[in-house]
Amino acid sequence: MPKSRSSSVFMLGAAIVCTSVVAAALTLSTRSWVLPKRTPVTSLPSKPQAQPQGPSQFFQVWVHRNEIMPDLIYARPGRALLRAENETGGDIELLVERLNQNQANTPQASIRTVNKAKRASQEVVLQPGEYVYFSAVLPQLKGRLIVVAR
Repeated sequence: MPKSRSSSVFMLGAAIVCTSVVAAALTLSTRSWVLPKRTPVTSLPSKPQAQPQGPSQFFQVWVHRNEIMPDLIYARPGRALLRAENETGGDIELLVERLNQNQANTPQASIRTVNKAKRASQEVVLQPGEYVYFSAVLPQLKGRLIVVAR
């Protein structure tokens, strides 16, 4: 009887080893079958893809009853979206003017909220130079926008 018991243990061990080997082989063959094959690109598209034409910069200016934040913004030349955040509880008008030497300032944008709206936005095109922004109600509170070419 001892021989049959030892042969049973041997057969059980051999079955476990064989099952493990078969499972490992199936796992490896399944992985290589599942992975996608890479195909080389043979031709390029005839037309270049259109790039989005939206503004490349975004700035927020908070208008409070007694201050405008931030008081200084640096930007790059090009299209920008300027958003006025209304913190006054009433309607606001944020004016943006380009500073000119020995001449009057050039108006660039007028962003208004209607019906006590929380925010309003406008797209502007910025050229290198210095701009000033302020609330029409409080023109003494000003912020500066400096556009620097890189």
